[in-house]
Amino acid sequence: MIAQEQARWQPLGMGRIAPQGSIADRALAERLAAYKRQVAGRYRSVAPADLATSLPPGPYIVSPKLDGETWFLRVAGGEAWLLSPSGKVIGDVPSTAEAAHLLAGRDLLLAGELYANGAGRRPRVHDLAAALGGGADAPIEHLGFGAFDLLDDGGEDAQRLPFPSRAQRLAELMAGGDLCRPVAFEWASDARDVVGAYDRLVTREGHEGLVIRCADGQVIKVKPEITIDAAVLGFTERPRDGVAELLLALLRPDGVFQLLGRVDTGFTEADRLELADRLRPLVADSSHLAASRGGALFHFVRPELVVEVKCNDLLTVFESSSGSHDFSVCGFLRIG
Repeated sequence: MIAQEQARWQPLGMGRIAPQGSIADRALAERLAAYKRQVAGRYRSVAPADLATSLPPGPYIVSPKLDGETWFLRVAGGEAWLLSPSGKVIGDVPSTAEAAHLLAGRDLLLAGELYANGAGRRPRVHDLAAALGGGADAPIEHLGFGAFDLLDDGGEDAQRLPFPSRAQRLAELMAGGDLCRPVAFEWASDARDVVGAYDRLVTREGHEGLVIRCADGQVIKVKPEITIDAAVLGFTERPRDGVAELLLALLRPDGVFQLLGRVDTGFTEADRLELADRLRPLVADSSHLAASRGGALFHFVRPELVVEVKCNDLLTVFESSSGSHDFSVCGFLRIG
């Protein structure tokens, strides 16, 4: 059994899911967490406008980015399990059943993107969150796994192979898969080919973004950018002075400010100091409370300052059971 004997299994449709820390093999659990941290977590982001000038020399392997979460597929002893970097375990769902049949007799560990098919549109990460949180009613038939790397093959460390060999091996192993299949790798010889692939796969076909694996080992992500002018409703400060985080909103036609999200990246040191100087005189009393990701309460201000921000996607704002709100996160661009 891949999970600990005392794992607290919960229903996931007709299958089951065990919480974080449930992987029985400690070395395996540590390896998955290390891969997420050291490999998948270090992808470099490039803006679409900079794509043609920001790439190292080719050739490249490109693939559409799936909007989900990094998970792993373990196949051994005639069984298949989905494993998360935090130690969650999923079994007995259609995608693992397909993997067990497709890869029968093999000993494999694959890295990939776990996603949920969207209803009439491309998969989005909140579709996956809804599916994994669906309990006995979870639409497990929508869960898919797109493999993008090979870690172990027949007990051998596949990471010693160059990535083109691993990509080719994934294509061979998973040929004919439906719910479990490799991402659609393409070979590109130069930056012009990569730009063309982005235009076709993202701009025209609507994929979330493009993943580019470079000859020098770099992995680059490219996603569309959305620019928004938003009002500043609140801010938190760093202990050493300067703004730590902004709380943003949009003005609706009825004159009400709709909370949009928080932003804490993209600032220069001068930006943080200037924003603090401009926002402190605007502090106003408010009966509403909101906390930053670090737990600090926002100082609410009169909505007189507008900033330009960018983001890669817009998500529905919702209220949690605790009464707090979750927001999408934007990247800071310019003070208005």
